[in-house]
Amino acid sequence: MLNIKVKNPNAAQFQLEYVMYMMLSSYYKKAKCTNKRSEERLYLYYMDMTKDKQYRLEENCIQCIEEEILPEVYKKCPALSEITNTECEVRFSNRGNHHILTFVSPKGSYNLLLAGKGRKIEYRIAA
Repeated sequence: MLNIKVKNPNAAQFQLEYVMYMMLSSYYKKAKCTNKRSEERLYLYYMDMTKDKQYRLEENCIQCIEEEILPEVYKKCPALSEITNTECEVRFSNRGNHHILTFVSPKGSYNLLLAGKGRKIEYRIAA
């Protein structure tokens, strides 16, 4: 779970979604977003943050990705343990107050569900 101090939980969720998309995509050889409009909308939320907040959120996300998310992804879908050599497609969707990033590759796919609860953003992985 990521603990983020925010004034607007909805904006924070969009900002987190963009940073998670950006950071997780960088682990792949090549990542392509299937919905450019969603990507652009999330990017605008991201750009609304100060540079300092962007860097802090990116550092928190990288730590969370490397220490929690990727180990869980590899555990649930061992074929993805070599994602750096894989190309993927990224899809954005929403279900209620959950923002879902779906990473699809020839070796497997997984969903990263992001849900905001007050000042905390929780995530779950579904392979």
